[in-house]
Amino acid sequence: MASKFVLSLRHAINNKPVTNLLQSRTVMTNAEAELPDNAPKRRFINRGINRVELLGGVGGQPVVKQTAQGSAFASFNLYTNVDRRLSSGGTMTSTEVHNVIAFGGMARYVEKNVERGTRVYLTGRLHYTGGQLNADGSRSPRICSVNLESIYPLSKPGAMYSLGGGGGASTDDGLKD
Repeated sequence: MASKFVLSLRHAINNKPVTNLLQSRTVMTNAEAELPDNAPKRRFINRGINRVELLGGVGGQPVVKQTAQGSAFASFNLYTNVDRRLSSGGTMTSTEVHNVIAFGGMARYVEKNVERGTRVYLTGRLHYTGGQLNADGSRSPRICSVNLESIYPLSKPGAMYSLGGGGGASTDDGLKD
């Protein structure tokens, strides 16, 4: 027996079963809405989102290298903290390490503006390497890294910072001795 909601929904759509309506439903984008009727329909693959946002501290001096083709890339570790509630009611803080890789102009920016201890906010996407089948039948481990898309240094090493509305004082005035 169908629920009252399904029955009222069937009545609202001229007594057609809900499953048929959902199966026949088409999705149109703004670009398709402007196409003439005789234009071929564009096919869209189901798209996903691969986006990472991190706020943390740089754990070591960024390492800048060159690829075989001669383009620059920089890599560094970013440390973030996660607070977890314990069953006893207390909290436990654990630290997670993220490998971040920057390419091209972003690598040069990281080289000039990011150093050990810098607090940064960054966005990027996850990238996995490894997982290849070895000759002995075992698999190499999959390694996850963050391919950097944007980075915002929030404070330099040794600077006091505040994420709230209060003003933070910096021990580095930016002047050379």
